[in-house]
Amino acid sequence: MSKIESDIKFLERTCEIHGRLVDTVYRRKRNGELYTYEYEHKPKYASTVLSRRTGIINKVITTMIDPRKQDFAEVAKRVFYYTPYFVYPGAYSFTCNTFFKVSAKGEYEVNFNGMSSISKLAPRTQLKFSFPQTGIYTLQCGQEGKLPATREIRVIPSESDLEAAYLEWFAVHLSEILELPLPDFESMTIYRAHLKGRDIYRDLSGKADDVMVLVKSRDPAVMYSRRYVNNSGNAQSQYFCAVYPHITECWKAVSPEFREVWKQYHQNWYHAHYPENDKVFWFVQLWTRILFKAAAELGFDLLQLSPENWLPGIETLGDLIAAAGEGNYGLSQEELQTTFGVH
Repeated sequence: MSKIESDIKFLERTCEIHGRLVDTVYRRKRNGELYTYEYEHKPKYASTVLSRRTGIINKVITTMIDPRKQDFAEVAKRVFYYTPYFVYPGAYSFTCNTFFKVSAKGEYEVNFNGMSSISKLAPRTQLKFSFPQTGIYTLQCGQEGKLPATREIRVIPSESDLEAAYLEWFAVHLSEILELPLPDFESMTIYRAHLKGRDIYRDLSGKADDVMVLVKSRDPAVMYSRRYVNNSGNAQSQYFCAVYPHITECWKAVSPEFREVWKQYHQNWYHAHYPENDKVFWFVQLWTRILFKAAAELGFDLLQLSPENWLPGIETLGDLIAAAGEGNYGLSQEELQTTFGVH
């Protein structure tokens, strides 16, 4: 028996496995009976008119707000909900939970440009609508006593550029939709693949052979499996591994005064980007991130970096974060003038 087989057998004995683990999927029937089947990889489908909408909107949102900021989710929720769907003439299928915000089975009233019908819908039900001509169509779906989900479809000529249509609309309406009420629809429950430990095996973590890593969650009894990826042949990984010793060498050479100011900068930066209970982002990790951004802006090869061959024109902390395009995060002008001491 190979090591990976013995690891899987051990996890099957000591954990409840939900979802995919390596090449097997573990499911349970409504009566609790366990069954398994072999995982089959399905390649990602080619982009469609509807899937391109997600990429375009994400690009707009991430240029406007850092995804790590705590209010990013609210901004994204507004933009995704209030932005129309731009499509070409034709027929399109929409999944009820993402399009109509249907989170539970039931009878719903569907309104298409003023004409209504009553249908039994579930979150994963797909409804197909035809838009034969250019113009604006309005669709609504809701239940009695509840605010209906309202979606707008804008059908553009076949020769039009899809991304340009979205960007032109955003240029006029983006600031307006950011002031609209936050959409208040119940989200569908998402079941993520995980392992739940039994008895004493409630806090497993670490690498299992060359194919899998177990990571902890906030619940001490729940673990997640991740495929282990070997990036030894990746050019970017090889470059990072080559330059990282140069970066840490410079960190060790900075003055004690700079270290104290950097710790304050790290604390301010961290609180502006991550919740208090999120994963730890240490001093040297931020130092590495900033050096990579600054070097890219300056066109400097970090393989040449050393305490004796420092970034050109960078004398102070303020110089460094300015070159990296980062903010001051509350540091005083005096603190920003702190020098490195690596020359």
